[in-house]
Amino acid sequence: MSVAELFKSARAAKGLSQQAVADRAGLSWSTVTRTEAGRLLPTGPSLFALADVLDVPYDKLADAVYESTGLTRPTADSELAST
Repeated sequence: MSVAELFKSARAAKGLSQQAVADRAGLSWSTVTRTEAGRLLPTGPSLFALADVLDVPYDKLADAVYESTGLTRPTADSELAST
């Protein structure tokens, strides 16, 4: 599932408007709309804030971001193996 699909379904399940998500996450409305449209991938603090507001596990949202980019998400095991 793409970030946009996950984001939109989680927002709908919570019954929140895009503006309500933006307000609760401390983000701009345009950040929320661009994320939901698939034109922006949230990172860092924005990703944590959206996961919290939408009650989506951070790891699930982060995995969707990595899936959308085609990159492999690093894991603690892979980081240990490279040292």
